[in-house]
Formats: sequence, C-alpha cells, structure tokens
Amino acid sequence: MIVDGRRLASERTEEIRESRVRFGALSLGVVIATTSPVTQSYVGIKKRAARALDIDVVEYHVSDDATLDDVVDAVKKASVHDGVILQLPLPPGIDVDVAKNAIPAHLDVDVLSDEAFKLFVGARLKNGVSEPRGESPEARDRVGVRGVLEVQRGRDERPVAQELASQTGRDFQTSSNEFPAIPPVPAAMWYILKRNNVTVEGANVVLIGGGRLVGRPANILFKRLGANVTVLVKGDNVAEATKNADIIISGAGAPALIKPDMVKEGVVIIDGGTSESGGIVVGDADPLCAEKASVFTPVPGGVGPIAVTEIFANLVALKAKYL
Repeated sequence: MIVDGRRLASERTEEIRESRVRFGALSLGVVIATTSPVTQSYVGIKKRAARALDIDVVEYHVSDDATLDDVVDAVKKASVHDGVILQLPLPPGIDVDVAKNAIPAHLDVDVLSDEAFKLFVGARLKNGVSEPRGESPEARDRVGVRGVLEVQRGRDERPVAQELASQTGRDFQTSSNEFPAIPPVPAAMWYILKRNNVTVEGANVVLIGGGRLVGRPANILFKRLGANVTVLVKGDNVAEATKNADIIISGAGAPALIKPDMVKEGVVIIDGGTSESGGIVVGDADPLCAEKASVFTPVPGGVGPIAVTEIFANLVALKAKYL
C-alpha cells in the first residue's frame, strides 16, 4: 500500500486543530538567510500549512552575506512568537551550531537546538518509561566491527506500543515537567505507522542513517516504542541487514539505496531520505519496492507533508506546556 502523505497531512491538520482551538492568535517566526528558490519553496509549504491552522507566519530575512551575529539577532527577534524556525541551510561560514542554539527550547518547533534535543531525549512516556541513561548518542548509534551490526535494545524500556497506538495526539506528554515536542520527521514516521496499524512493539526495525534530523531521533523514538532497532551507517552492509527487517526507516539521502531484492514480502518501508537524481527529487527506496511492501511511503508525497504538520503539532504542544 502506497501512503498518500498529503491526505494524511490533511487529516493530521484536523487533529491539531482540535488542540489549537483553545488558544487565540498564534504565530511562528521563521528566520531565512538565503534567497534560494528551494528555500523559498520550503518556507511557502510551511506557510500554507500554517494558514490551514490559522497560525500567522512572520519572516525574518537576513542577507546572503550575513554574519553569525546577524543570524543570532534575527533568531532573538523571532522569539517574540509562539514558535521559531531557523530555516536551513545558512550561508557559508556561519556556525550552524551557534545559530540553532540561540533558539529557546520552549519555542523550538523543529527540536533543532541542543537544549531542545536534550529535553526530547530525556522526555518520559506516560507510563514513566524513559530512554536509557548513561550512554551517549554516539554510543547508542554505534555499529559493530566487520559489518556486524549491533542490535540496540532499550534495556530499561517496557512494551508501550499498544498504549501509544490508541492515541492520535502527542503520546509523550505528561502533566509533569516533560518536554512535549518530537523532531518532526520521526514524528511523521510514527504517525504513518499508527494510521496504518503497524505494530512497532517487538518489530525488527532497520534504521538507515544516524543523522541529527532523522536517524538519531528516530532511534530514540522507536526504541521507546519497544522496537528492536538496528542502526546502519555509511559502509555497513545494507542488503544483509534489511532482508529480515519488519520495518525499514531510511534517512540516508542516497537514491535507490534500497532495492526490491533486499527486502522481504510485507515489509514496511518509511522513506525519509531525499536527494536529486536526473533533475528530480527521489527517495532512498527504489519505487519498485512498493510491490513487495505492505506500507510504502513515496518521495515526494510521503513523509514530507506530514512532517510539516508535525511542526505545528509541536508549536501547539509547546504552547500548551509553557503557556
């Protein structure tokens, strides 16, 4: 079954609207440091999603030759709103880490800053189960030597997927001091699985890529949901790891990395990778994989539209938490 991400995004918008109505005017500040048409297109997509939820978007433009101080100053100015986005990429020479860490965690709808990500890592599920402590993100994402992959299991965790799958909102939220935002791309992947009644608890999940925007947060999220997660990084034997996977989650940005002969019948493929091939945007999975998959997200039109709506789910959740 090929997922219609645009349809699911529309339905997710209606769910968010139910939470959004308790607030009056809401606004999002977006810091933009490039005139790139691609960037403008991405901002336009977010603005359309915001309009559907009656959320105002205010743009803060800095020039292509801006300094780091200029960008940080724009982030501070944008922080008068209910949420802040630092639209990437930034001009060459600007320290992205310093710029993103200027975003206050309680306004960080992309969970981009180190502080917001740390709070996400430490967030607890409603039953009190949390991410195992005492390991660095690098250690959690480590793979074994000679291409033998370390299967990473949440040793402190307990099965919680049945509890979570029954809910459509932000299942991490508690009434205590927990951080309610989830990085948008992994949140969208989770939403797709829930909507398609895919069991995550106990599933063998192969996660391709250990990047900050997809791989690392997806690893944390899906281990929390009770999955047995194997993380692959560059140089690992992808074909060997994917052949017995129940769920494949990819964010490598490598065209047609996953071929039909590398997956089993009925596999679930959630493709969060994007790259350009022959002048068009493509994903990590060969489209022919859809013939074997029980659930398959195309690129474009799969994870992406839902990830945009999850930005606004974060905005509403953060507003509710820190009002």
